[in-house]
Amino acid sequence: MSTAMTIALAALACTAAALSVAPVDVRFVEFFKMPVGAGGLEASPRLRELDGRRVRMAGYMVREDDDLADDLPPSAVTVRWRGFAPDRTWRPGLVRVTGTLCAGTSREADGRLSAIHLLLDDRSAEALLPPAKDSP
Repeated sequence: MSTAMTIALAALACTAAALSVAPVDVRFVEFFKMPVGAGGLEASPRLRELDGRRVRMAGYMVREDDDLADDLPPSAVTVRWRGFAPDRTWRPGLVRVTGTLCAGTSREADGRLSAIHLLLDDRSAEALLPPAKDSP
């Protein structure tokens, strides 16, 4: 079995296990130990505890094409979901999402590094989609 297939299967298993439990509320301020020490940012015990678990978060979306997207804080969460293009679903105001939290640095398709990811539940992803054109 290839490494990519193994990683994909592990991610599916993690997501399936997370979906079977109620989400835990988490806030951005819980991600890193405070105050920041001489060694820089360190993941908090809370972030490590929630890695791979189903969580619920509230925050604001950043447009990928906005210059501010280059200056995001380390606690910014990259939201991922299957089959939906984030640049087409941006909306102003506070959004609440539920999904599986994954802690660990990875390189995004645009070359940026991100440390925290949320794989949205299908219901959260659908709520972020614009209404269908034939909807009132």
